[in-house]
Amino acid sequence: MLDKAKAFPLLKKQHPDAVADVDFVSYADHASVTDFNDYEIRLEEAYRFNHEDTLVFRATLKNKTAAPILYRPGSFALRAGNRVYPQTLSDAPGVIPADGESAVYFAVTGAPDGGRNELSLKNTFSVLVERIATGKLKTPPEQTAVSPTAVPPNPVTPTAQPAQVQPTLKQPASDQPVQVESAPAVHPTPEPSPERLQSLLNKAKAFQLLKRHHPDVVADVDVVNCTDNPSVTDLNDCEIRLEEAYRFNSDDTLVFRTTMKNKTAQPIRYNPTGFSLHAGNRVYRQAAGDAPGIIPPNGESTVFFAVSGTADRGPIEFPNTFTVMIDR
Repeated sequence: MLDKAKAFPLLKKQHPDAVADVDFVSYADHASVTDFNDYEIRLEEAYRFNHEDTLVFRATLKNKTAAPILYRPGSFALRAGNRVYPQTLSDAPGVIPADGESAVYFAVTGAPDGGRNELSLKNTFSVLVERIATGKLKTPPEQTAVSPTAVPPNPVTPTAQPAQVQPTLKQPASDQPVQVESAPAVHPTPEPSPERLQSLLNKAKAFQLLKRHHPDVVADVDVVNCTDNPSVTDLNDCEIRLEEAYRFNSDDTLVFRTTMKNKTAQPIRYNPTGFSLHAGNRVYRQAAGDAPGIIPPNGESTVFFAVSGTADRGPIEFPNTFTVMIDR
């Protein structure tokens, strides 16, 4: 579908049957721009593939500064009304050149709850993308896929005994001993619906942009950022770094963004549905998550997972000293 969108004028003229099911709109005469002060995202064209319930957008990212701007090419999201739809696929370079422009394509398929989105091209859309504030540029793949489901399939069979990771929200945990032991009994937790949990994950992913441009959407969210006070647990061949924690108060749900770093030349696999949170003497299994299940050789992987409620329907205290556990 991305390829068809790129070649749409030619296909429409010479092979109209190949795009007979595709609706098209151009924004040439009515610009659709999302302005982020030092850069902007301008929608150029939109295509709706009706049978696949997929929208493909061609957008131009314009840099207004004299320095390159980096962003995560797999983080595009579409906002229509009060709903946010994460991309399912993109073709983006991950950088906007200094005082220059960059063309990108990204696709949105279905709704976060797994149903059809039935989004009309007549909607007013705004585009969000996660910017990389610091760090070296990493060459992204030509096309970056992001799973639209709340919990990706399990690529490996988890071991019987998880490794405990002990980051805290207030101080680094790299100097703390790493304990490996059987997990305490897991308490069942009342949870929001799967659709609601997926919506909270999507809001956490786009939090910075939503806070800046649509603050009403995240007005009920408390945040702890660990950038200035990193919380890292070293497991010899890999380490797990807690980046941010979000508390959605009305849903009694915590969403965590974690970076998993592989120090070896071999991929490290883990159970993407095996995250859990240890707070005091209680353990809470993840209610939803977005994890690839693998850390690439000598690379990093970003993981989001959510934990909801307690067994007695009381709140999880926040901030707190947390231990993140994962089945390796």
